Amino acid sequence: MKLKKCTLVLMAALLCACGGKPEEPAQTVMPEKGTEQAVQTDDGRLIGISMPDTELERWERDAKYLEREFRDRGYDVILDFGDNDPEKQADVIKSFIDKNVDLILVTPVEKDSLTEVLDSAAKNEIPVVSYDRLIMGTDAVSYYVSFDNYEVGQIQGEYIRDALQLDSSSGPFNLEIVSGDMGDLNAGFFYKGAMDVLSPYIDSGKLNVPSGLVSAEETAIPSWDTETAKDNFSERLSEYYSDGTKLDAVLCANDSTAYGVEQAIEAGYSGGSVVITGQDGDELNLANIVDGKQSMTVYKDNYREAMAAYGLCVAVMNNQTPDERIIRISDWDFECKYNTEDYDNGKGIVPSFLLTPVLVTKDTMQKELIDTGFYTLDDKGYPHQAADYSL
Repeated sequence: MKLKKCTLVLMAALLCACGGKPEEPAQTVMPEKGTEQAVQTDDGRLIGISMPDTELERWERDAKYLEREFRDRGYDVILDFGDNDPEKQADVIKSFIDKNVDLILVTPVEKDSLTEVLDSAAKNEIPVVSYDRLIMGTDAVSYYVSFDNYEVGQIQGEYIRDALQLDSSSGPFNLEIVSGDMGDLNAGFFYKGAMDVLSPYIDSGKLNVPSGLVSAEETAIPSWDTETAKDNFSERLSEYYSDGTKLDAVLCANDSTAYGVEQAIEAGYSGGSVVITGQDGDELNLANIVDGKQSMTVYKDNYREAMAAYGLCVAVMNNQTPDERIIRISDWDFECKYNTEDYDNGKGIVPSFLLTPVLVTKDTMQKELIDTGFYTLDDKGYPHQAADYSL
């Protein structure tokens, strides 16, 4: 079925909740896709969107969805990518400031690389919203939109716990850990969520880590790079598993690292099936789930994340103070939590809107991806993004 594409009747509803009077026309609820042309609801305010790179499939998806959310409603958009270069991203954001954009929406290449340029945005009274990755070290960030990243890690850890039946089996089992880029604050949340589940089994000896690589720092993969993950894991397999030692599970922080691990296992390990986690729902990994090479992924619906970001940004530009009321009055058909406790960027708590991630396995793929209309199946049974949501 088609996903209903909705927007917030933000300004009027928020102000009415406070007893105030709106200063501009209210937002118009969008029609269903395909029924009529999108109604423009702005007279050309300019949005600067900076994404980290085009190397990961998900950032291209996010960029497309974000740009469409704003353009379909009459906003002008400048979209640029940082090419995984913090200095280039800072230059991009400086160009946004020079063009006097009305709002900056940014996913940082590195969590603490934008302090100076965003302080300049604040001096120019340009609001900044952090998207998916929290920006550290500046009080210029007004709000943060993401998923509950601690829960992402929990889902991965719980999957390994249940797949290995750690609460009922005698064990021991062998686990390896492949974490994300430590320049990305989310990597720490993923790691903590998973390890809060798995650490008790490591401490008790039911889970062993033959490589001895356990901490987030020593298991990190810079830039979440697939080839780096492949080379790193090939070395582990050669050093610790070439003697026939059984590998039972690999905690992979996301799909790009999981894909590298799967390539390494296919080329250099013959000890049987391995439980492998992932995150993002990249098409190559979904195909591997179908083929039994990857066990699961945590799907983070980028389209809905873009919808939430759009609603929040409009409220900010309309001089509102968004809080949980946005969630209550919105027409979103997905879960979102308002958090004012957990996301401290070193300058204080950043109010955060957190969507709920979803576990996807071979058995749940139809329900979570196909029936929702986001993906279709080809004649071989592999999922691909549906036309309305494809790159």
